[in-house]
Amino acid sequence: MVDSKDVENNKHIFKPNSQIEITDSLEKSFKLLKTFFPDFYYLFNTLIGTIFSFKVRGFGGGSVSRLIGVIWLNPIKNWNIVDIGEQLYHEFIHNAFFIDDMIHGTFPDPNACATEDALVISAIRKQKRPIHLCYFDGFFQFGKTQQPSRGYILRISQTLSYMRPRAELGTYRA
Repeated sequence: MVDSKDVENNKHIFKPNSQIEITDSLEKSFKLLKTFFPDFYYLFNTLIGTIFSFKVRGFGGGSVSRLIGVIWLNPIKNWNIVDIGEQLYHEFIHNAFFIDDMIHGTFPDPNACATEDALVISAIRKQKRPIHLCYFDGFFQFGKTQQPSRGYILRISQTLSYMRPRAELGTYRA
């Protein structure tokens, strides 16, 4: 996923003003999650201990099975706090699966999963990937069915768009 070309000349590091914006958006996203999904917020904070920003072309973020509890984000410029919350949810599901795999040994040899005859078409990316990663994709897709409907998320977005101008005028405080 991350190639040495991705980190040449520190191009993977966000500029200081972007870092401030990302941190601010993360804090707002966490407030939103805590308000609307307190059980998830609790579980997330129990499992995830580190979030960092890292620019990688073509990815909004990621997790690595060898670093359980760590998430990296590459927020797309037009993402709002709901989009960030959805990415956090996505990466949380991956981390939960990593723990399950560690305990139950669903895929005891990840290297064997990456051989040519173990590649399958990913439901999410629509390209050949190692079978254990596609299994994660399926796990994530199931998790999305447990997530509130996009209509519910849309209503939250509408509420936020209603609150935003009032916050700017000082008539609403989150």
